[in-house]
Amino acid sequence: MNGLYPTTHNTSFNDLNLSSSDAHNHIWLVLIGISFLTLYVALSSWLGWVSLHLLFEINTQETSLLTYGAGALSGFMGLFMMRSLFRLPMHLYRSYRNAR
Repeated sequence: MNGLYPTTHNTSFNDLNLSSSDAHNHIWLVLIGISFLTLYVALSSWLGWVSLHLLFEINTQETSLLTYGAGALSGFMGLFMMRSLFRLPMHLYRSYRNAR
């Protein structure tokens, strides 16, 4: 029975869960990426909310053309920010598929 399973190395299982500095760097990069995406989606959602608030106010006597322009610009900015989240992965996939 002793010769049935060969020994490959002399490390114990307690040493296998120690993380290296590369793993810490990858964890920090993932956290930075997740926080960037969260802030990006929050900003584009806030721009959409401001646009709806400025364009569809109930009190129409105090609104001016500048208010409608600011609402339209914030709406377009929020729309283009959300659109880029969906277009970039498709662009990367198509360029990968065409390169093969």
